[in-house]
Amino acid sequence: ISVKPANPNGPKLSPAEWREKYKDSNQNMEVSHSMSKKFVLSEAYELKDFPVDFQSLHIQISSSWDCSDVLLRCDDSCPCVCDPKALDSLEFIMHKPRFIDYKSKDLTDEDLPLLSNSSTSVTGVRYSRAYLALTVVRIPNYYLWNVSVMLLLLGTLSLTTFSIDFDDIGERLSSILTLVLATVAFKLVIANDTPNISYLTVLDIYTLFTVVFICMIGIAFSIMHGFHKNDMDKDLCERVDIWALIVFASIWVVVNMWFCRKVIMLVRSRKEKVRAIDRKNRESKEKAKDLHFKKLKNKEAGDMKKVVSMRYSMLDYNDINDSEDGARKKKVRAINRKNQDGKEKAKDLHFKELKNKEAGDTKKVVSMRYSMLDYNDINDSEDGGVSVEPE
Repeated sequence: ISVKPANPNGPKLSPAEWREKYKDSNQNMEVSHSMSKKFVLSEAYELKDFPVDFQSLHIQISSSWDCSDVLLRCDDSCPCVCDPKALDSLEFIMHKPRFIDYKSKDLTDEDLPLLSNSSTSVTGVRYSRAYLALTVVRIPNYYLWNVSVMLLLLGTLSLTTFSIDFDDIGERLSSILTLVLATVAFKLVIANDTPNISYLTVLDIYTLFTVVFICMIGIAFSIMHGFHKNDMDKDLCERVDIWALIVFASIWVVVNMWFCRKVIMLVRSRKEKVRAIDRKNRESKEKAKDLHFKKLKNKEAGDMKKVVSMRYSMLDYNDINDSEDGARKKKVRAINRKNQDGKEKAKDLHFKELKNKEAGDTKKVVSMRYSMLDYNDINDSEDGGVSVEPE
């Protein structure tokens, strides 16, 4: 970002020159830069908590000046704003954005470097970084009702196969195989809606455990039938079958309790993060309002120096250049001063002309008229310029 002084045709200033010219009581200075851009960004989702995931889509802003000269931070007078309606999606909800800089006290667990790595620079210097994080939250209802509930029913139905006669091993294994195929079909549905990732999501863990759970029941049926064929007492095999049902049912209940608890904890954690972001945005808005009211109060009091200082602290550099109480008012005062001086000079010349005319010095009168300013032209001029018309 190249920063220029108020005069767009003026020379560019180095950071040291800017600091010397506009530094505050702490020997610091602040400059804002605004521009309008349209671009398309992409970022990989963090799907570890899918389908109750919380996405922060980051836009990294970096300075081309050394971090010892320039540090990027958020403009206190202009909080980050993002229209939630800009996201036209039935699966996601966009909340208020976050600005992460060296002064922010953001409650996040993200490892975002605020200074570049010196090894990536040819000169070995480090540059300041700031991040704009768009907060996006997934609506998990579709996956919870259409996938999780169906997996819960399939796993529960697998326990009903214990009601089939112990000797009818073919019917038991056929029912188990049908349930396994149905569970795998749900797994494929989830895979089509999520990108190819190298780790398991919460819903993936629950789906895989359901498949393994049903397969373990089928393996248990085969083992017990093998013992029965080896002349094992039928009554003992039936008692083992009942105990197997109790063990598998207990495991299934514990796993579903874990999944429900995990989903509830993720939902609560996500709500706390969103509330923290909203609270920080409200504080930023209140701070911007306070700065605005202080500026108006100082303006009404006529303390122009304090107004300019306040505006620099609000990072409103363009407003300083274009404000009515800044350079424009100074220019108006200079024009008025020039007009007043012209009026006084015209009066003096007029009185001298009359005096010389009474004395009969015609030659001096003509010379005086050439040097005299047009009094009416001074009054009508908007820019303070004057015109001299000889008679």
